[in-house]
Amino acid sequence: MSLATPSRSVQRGLRLRLSSAATACPPSRCLASSPAVIGSRQLPPSSRDSCPLGASLIHTTSTSAQAVEAVSRAKDTVIASSSSSAVAASEPLSDTLIRARQLTNASNPVLAAQWVNRLEQLSSKARHFDEAAGHAACPTRVVLVGSSLSQTRQLVAAMIDEPLREVGIHQVNEAELISTALASLPPSTAFTIRYAPGPAQLSADTASLDRHWLQSANLHLTVLVDPEPSEATYDLVYDCEAAFFITDDYALSRSAHTQRSSYAHASPLHDLLCRFAAKPNVRLVVNSILGLDHSHIVDGLEAATGAAVGALLLPNLISVRASDALAANAALRQALTKPNQPVESVGVRTDASTLLWDEFSRHFQRSNVGSLIDVVQSLESRQGCEALFAQSAAFLLQHCLDEAMATVRRNRACLYQLHAVTAEASAREQATLKQSLERIWPPATAYTGQLASEDVHVWRPAAPGSNSAVDVAMRQTDESIEATFDSKLQWWKLVWKVDDLRKELEATCANFAASLESDLAYESGRLATLQSEHVRAADELLHQFRRIASELGPGIPAVTRDVALLTNEAEAGRSSLRTIEPSTLMEPIERRRAQLLQVGGPIDELATKSRRLAVTSSAAVAVTAAGVGSASVLGASLDATAASLALDPSTGLGLGLLTLTLVGWRMQGQYNKYRRRFRQDWQRFSEGLDQDLKRNFEAVLRNNILGPSTLASQRIATLTRDWTATVNHNESRVRSVAASTPTSLPADAPQQPNNTL
Repeated sequence: MSLATPSRSVQRGLRLRLSSAATACPPSRCLASSPAVIGSRQLPPSSRDSCPLGASLIHTTSTSAQAVEAVSRAKDTVIASSSSSAVAASEPLSDTLIRARQLTNASNPVLAAQWVNRLEQLSSKARHFDEAAGHAACPTRVVLVGSSLSQTRQLVAAMIDEPLREVGIHQVNEAELISTALASLPPSTAFTIRYAPGPAQLSADTASLDRHWLQSANLHLTVLVDPEPSEATYDLVYDCEAAFFITDDYALSRSAHTQRSSYAHASPLHDLLCRFAAKPNVRLVVNSILGLDHSHIVDGLEAATGAAVGALLLPNLISVRASDALAANAALRQALTKPNQPVESVGVRTDASTLLWDEFSRHFQRSNVGSLIDVVQSLESRQGCEALFAQSAAFLLQHCLDEAMATVRRNRACLYQLHAVTAEASAREQATLKQSLERIWPPATAYTGQLASEDVHVWRPAAPGSNSAVDVAMRQTDESIEATFDSKLQWWKLVWKVDDLRKELEATCANFAASLESDLAYESGRLATLQSEHVRAADELLHQFRRIASELGPGIPAVTRDVALLTNEAEAGRSSLRTIEPSTLMEPIERRRAQLLQVGGPIDELATKSRRLAVTSSAAVAVTAAGVGSASVLGASLDATAASLALDPSTGLGLGLLTLTLVGWRMQGQYNKYRRRFRQDWQRFSEGLDQDLKRNFEAVLRNNILGPSTLASQRIATLTRDWTATVNHNESRVRSVAASTPTSLPADAPQQPNNTL
């Protein structure tokens, strides 16, 4: 409550009243000057770990961890006396800006957008600071943050209220205008008060007042009532050079008497205190509503914010009474207007005026608002505008480094989860492949190599000295072909059954490995079920990948693109999957069967050669029979000269039989030769069928069953390696900046509030 000077007579009377009141009434309620105030101290381990559950997270770690970290930085810093010359100086502002630019690399940022915006705002503010020609161009921004239940609006109105300015007829109550403007704003809306000569000027969120202490200290007051823990609130506190958090003893007493487990809905103001307790030039203002003593306030503060945060705030805690400040201003207004009122007795008038001045003095001393104004006003005079700005910038840079390192650690944890997920998926795929293969082709020591006794048989590998199901199927087909040759396609039937040879062999070879088809169809059904399971497993793997990737912090700019590309690739791979049908595993058999039946195949070649053999043999027999017959019958009609060429019937018959025998012998030999060639071709087709079946089965497993999950796990593993390399690069960059950054911020000197005007 600074006072204006309307007239010298009133000013002299006011000074006399205040000097007598100050002598009679010593200052009180200023906890910062109380001997019970806790200064810099070493926290016990138990208090270091304590933190209300409702406290919001600073960066990506807990509030208590950040507060203890801040105490660890500050405990080695010498806390200076109240003299401004003893305050530790922060690092040069230019060094802070250089490190800030290293963290805001546009091509590969290591911070989220809100942190990058804060650093860019810091750089812009520094440029304006350097370009400013005069001191007035760089005001000190002070933020007053508090709840409406803590009478923040009333306290701000009491700070700017100057009843002496209202002595004139046309003067208005400017403090009441400010209070009304604050009450009309939505919660957590900033309202800025700055100096401007002349009458008060108000807009939606700003006010210009003619206050000498605002002008002399070059201050911009920003008031935030009922703050919300949002990025806009954080930006406001980070951007200011000093912050005053306003609470009340009732709110602190509730914290002291509430169980820790109920802090799920902690006060937003207490969350802000936990976040910004280590910021230079931060003060805690406690409005005394219940009139609790200092020990109760200390207990409530530690319960609300934790012992570590309380240790940072207690040395500079200021206690005020907003109700007494308002009462003091009301008494001063009455004291200023009382002499103008007519009275009947001079003695009565004198007694009433004295009572009003005494009431003003008593309430003013109890309110301690003057000490609060002195602390706000002396910020720049004690350290300088540039020093305040440098301290705030260093604090922001330290939080950015903490956030960057926390982001790196969180990214590493997410990448470790991705690595574990892909390793588990790969192990599951290999186990499925091994179990499926060993169930059909188990080790030779597991089975004797003979067919199993299940209702639906599966094939087994051949152990030494035993036959596999494939061998049995080949032997059955071979026996069927031999039986067809022996019963229906004998060589001597070739002449009149040569046209049936192809049909008989095709009918026999159509049952090539027919005994395996039911087993293969059964296995195809198994694989169809397994395919559905692994498609769901691949979808679950992609879901886990997207969930973990969404938790990755900044520093990996290609995450969104890589996730989208992998999702599209997985969808394309799944859409191209081959449907498992009963004939899927029969492809090697059907391929061999088609090769047997195709034009130019073994059956076609045997049929063609057999037809040619039958035709040539029949022609030879016919020609021989015709020649022998004609020679025997026509010999008698020939003259004596040609009679010697004629054959006797008996000779012709013998010669015909001999020729027929030779043709039959040749025909049998050639046909058996063709059969042997056919058997060789058949054996060539039969060889390796078990290996082809195994390779086909394994290919179906890998491509159509395990394909989606294998593709997803391999691509995720590749992306994890690429992202890990990026995180390693970001970590080295952050550690390089952190290594050149001071590890401690300058400590604030405990204030000895001035309780006089």
